[in-house]
Amino acid sequence: MFIGTYEQSVDAKGRMRIPSRFRDIINTKYNGKLILTNVENYIISYPLEEWMKYQEELQRIPTSHKETKAFMRSIFARATECELDGQGRILISAQLREHAGIDKDVSIIGIMNKIEIWSSDRFKKFQDDMEASGGLNELPEKLGEIGFL
Repeated sequence: MFIGTYEQSVDAKGRMRIPSRFRDIINTKYNGKLILTNVENYIISYPLEEWMKYQEELQRIPTSHKETKAFMRSIFARATECELDGQGRILISAQLREHAGIDKDVSIIGIMNKIEIWSSDRFKKFQDDMEASGGLNELPEKLGEIGFL
């Protein structure tokens, strides 16, 4: 399971070091392979096996709606497979970096079976906006309304 937030940098070639805790999980449980794609304004990274499960869920969504087709095109068109190199780094494509607004500093967030890679500035703004809007205080109630918590 991936949890926590880590700060890293992307080098001039688009390589980023995966935090050692995540690296250990990726190498031992998932054979070092990841799928990167974008959702909204950040990059999402699934270990290959978790991506396959996610893909199975997506196949159950009817594709007759234009919004569903657009979503599928977006995440699959930008998806790339990558492996950790000998130094525990991954290569993030220029297209994904540009879409996520990543230049150098990134926040890497572990969320159960996936990893989010944000521009550090965008993640800080997201956190500030959530706190300013009171959204974090409302989450437990909203989750309770859908039967969670």
